[in-house]
Amino acid sequence: MTYEPKSQVFGESSEISVFILSFIQALLKTGYYTPGHPETSRARKGLYNSLLAAIKGHKEITFITKLAKESRDVIIDGINDEPISLSGFMLQGRAEMFVPKFLDYFDRKNLSSFSIKAGITEEGFETFIDIMSESPGPEEKAHDSKEELTMELISKGVLNVSTIFNIDIVGKDRKLPWRVEVSLTRLKKDLSLIPLYKNLSEEKKAEIKNMVFDDIIRPIKAPSIIKDILINLDIISNDIAGISKEEFEDRVTDFMHKEHVLQAAPELLKFYLMVKQSYETLKDENILPRLTFLEQITRKIGLKIIGYGFTDEPFLLDCFESGILTIDNLPENVRAKIKRRTETDIFIKDPRKFIAALEEAESREDIDVKAVILLNLVPELLKRGSLMETEEILGKAALKGFDFSKTGSALAEEIMLNMEKKLEEAAKEELIRILRMMGLMGRLSNFAFVNLITHNNRLVRKISCEILIQRGRSVIPIILNRLEGREDGYFIRNALMILGEAGHASPELKDVFEKYINHDESSVRAEAVGGISNISGKDIEALLLKALNDDDVAVRRRAVFGLGKIKSLNPETTGYFSDIITGERKEDDSIVEHALTSLQSYDPELSETQQLREVIQETLAKGESLLGKFSSGHVLSSRLKTKACETLGFIGDDKSINLLKKLAKNKDSHISKKALEAVERISERF
Repeated sequence: MTYEPKSQVFGESSEISVFILSFIQALLKTGYYTPGHPETSRARKGLYNSLLAAIKGHKEITFITKLAKESRDVIIDGINDEPISLSGFMLQGRAEMFVPKFLDYFDRKNLSSFSIKAGITEEGFETFIDIMSESPGPEEKAHDSKEELTMELISKGVLNVSTIFNIDIVGKDRKLPWRVEVSLTRLKKDLSLIPLYKNLSEEKKAEIKNMVFDDIIRPIKAPSIIKDILINLDIISNDIAGISKEEFEDRVTDFMHKEHVLQAAPELLKFYLMVKQSYETLKDENILPRLTFLEQITRKIGLKIIGYGFTDEPFLLDCFESGILTIDNLPENVRAKIKRRTETDIFIKDPRKFIAALEEAESREDIDVKAVILLNLVPELLKRGSLMETEEILGKAALKGFDFSKTGSALAEEIMLNMEKKLEEAAKEELIRILRMMGLMGRLSNFAFVNLITHNNRLVRKISCEILIQRGRSVIPIILNRLEGREDGYFIRNALMILGEAGHASPELKDVFEKYINHDESSVRAEAVGGISNISGKDIEALLLKALNDDDVAVRRRAVFGLGKIKSLNPETTGYFSDIITGERKEDDSIVEHALTSLQSYDPELSETQQLREVIQETLAKGESLLGKFSSGHVLSSRLKTKACETLGFIGDDKSINLLKKLAKNKDSHISKKALEAVERISERF
């Protein structure tokens, strides 16, 4: 089996690099010199402390021989989240020198891997180095080497080293992933050795047994590896001394993380069903033992998941339908879902019959009972994609005046969640249909629509915001509650936009908008200013005037709109309007257009309005008269001239008519048309 581990070069001074290099050198010198030689002691000096430093915070360090990229290498596991190649771990020159020599020690002892555990004593570590360094006899066989090294470790009480020999490897015929192969082999080997330690008490043996499961099973997090271990436990479950098959399987699953087991469970069931299908197709009796085991382990996992408290999982429903679990095994809420599936099957056969019963119901009590019965089917109908039937149920219930709060919060929430899930896979037409169905549930859907104002689909966001705005002040408490503690500008922006429209003219919202008027994101500031524009009251004008100096065009545009809306005559407002019309203050055309539009609602008799009228006339005249054509200064764009003509129609006087008549001869048809309309409007006023 080949494996391509990650390559990662650590600095030569890193704790792990120092230990590995020193460890290999110690093995070399211990094997070269006679026991007790000064060079041997020198090579081992500080090595144990180096091991402790390298392994600190980890359960163990494991060295595994594997074929990687067409050449043999040593894989280091247990230190990083992912296994690392020793060749990639060391600097290139040292790797070429030391990796082959390290591999030689594996070959001498016919080792596939060994693990040094964090709890090893200095004496145990020294003993292990001595044993590893011993040269094999001239005709020593793999089995002899295994027996000799194993018994030597046992006789010398070395408990914190785990070895796997090539002859030990299990499941070769199944072509297991290497990590599964190593884990199962270690489990079998380490658990089988425990009874051989005769000088240990039963309590100590039980402690070591727990340690074996904890060291090998607990660190596994990948659901795919967990699944592969579970489906292959039968390779070793009958062959471990001192522990029954049932106990062994229970201990393995007990030491797996609950969440990871839950993630692996659907794939486990899928594999069982695949083998079951093979057996039913081939009728091969050789498959039956494997199938029996897989059924047992899948059932065990199903019961474990129920025991964990994960009772609302689709996996449990699938286990029931597959015959793995019976109705008696299942918790009450899963039984209720199975009942719902059955009732939905009956409904689908003749939906009109059941919907007609709701249509014909007359008393409030009868309507409510029949509506709840049908609404209970909606989550399952949504899962099946039966949108037409779902819409008809919701529509008929709404038409009959059903109060959807009578469905109960749990069912209402389940319906909404299933609708939200359907939105993720729906095409445009279906998407609109689902949102319409959500809306049929009235105020119960407010929470769901608030969730959707940041949906990744623009149409969903747009419709959700529109529906919430239409529902008016009733949504304000929900929006305010959701705003608490939120920092994402996307949500805040849309929430403020809804509050500004739904809470129109609500003075109590002033503090909310003011809070966000200095937000880092310009889109949030713009909606805050927009919201303030919809409120009448103290300090509103001051806040809008402040926003005129914002760096963002959209914010300033909203401020101009707001000031115009309240017909502000503040000198700051009229001065700003005057400056942007004359060009004294450079501003975006869209803002100037907003200012001109706002002036159309001002009282033309007011002195401030008259002053601004003169400003507009003077600016419009530039470029229109013979003198104007040669005068310097700001000239309005055609678009703004058109808007200025329109504005004079609302606030102009008889003196404005002469200028407008000249503009009516302008080559730009838009300008000439608006100038003529303005003359008519002024003439009607006078």
